[in-house]
Amino acid sequence: MTKHTGFRVIMAALAVAFFGGGAGAATVGFDDGKPKKGEAYVEAGFAFDDARIVNGNCMKGACAALNKKERMVMTLESGDRFDLNQISFSFLGGSSTKTGKAGNTLTLTADNAATISFSIADFGKKRFHTVAFDDGFFAGVRSLVFTSSNGGNVRLDAFAAAASAPMPSVPLPASAWLLLGALGGLGFMRRRRAA
Repeated sequence: MTKHTGFRVIMAALAVAFFGGGAGAATVGFDDGKPKKGEAYVEAGFAFDDARIVNGNCMKGACAALNKKERMVMTLESGDRFDLNQISFSFLGGSSTKTGKAGNTLTLTADNAATISFSIADFGKKRFHTVAFDDGFFAGVRSLVFTSSNGGNVRLDAFAAAASAPMPSVPLPASAWLLLGALGGLGFMRRRRAA
């Protein structure tokens, strides 16, 4: 072994033991075809119930669409928790000039009660806006509901999401023994090199 390689191997093993392997982020572009009636749209391990996939007014290819009062539910196909990091959306209508209301609105509501709304009054229409969420805002959720209200319709595209990092599987007292074992292994390797 080269210098410090043993240390790196042990530290990598400790990181996996404490924090899990971690799942990579996925981008959902809604370009994997349309689901059959009554079936969820599935892409990159994420399921979208009540998804309506269209080919018009999208960033490129296909995208999800919500008309007035429609909703779409996002879950991880495995049922595990996930983090939503970013979405892109476009409002196609529902201007508020006559009513004085906010106009077409997209609302995201997670099962952990986190919610956020975007309206045409703030973002304008007929162009895509990309919003990245702060770490932790939509983190560790099991489901996320997208709803459209106040007229018009919304196009959704380019979701960046990932399975949440698993909780440490090693109980705290056992992790102390694991750390002591790793330090002992380092000492043994150092003593072996000196001999």
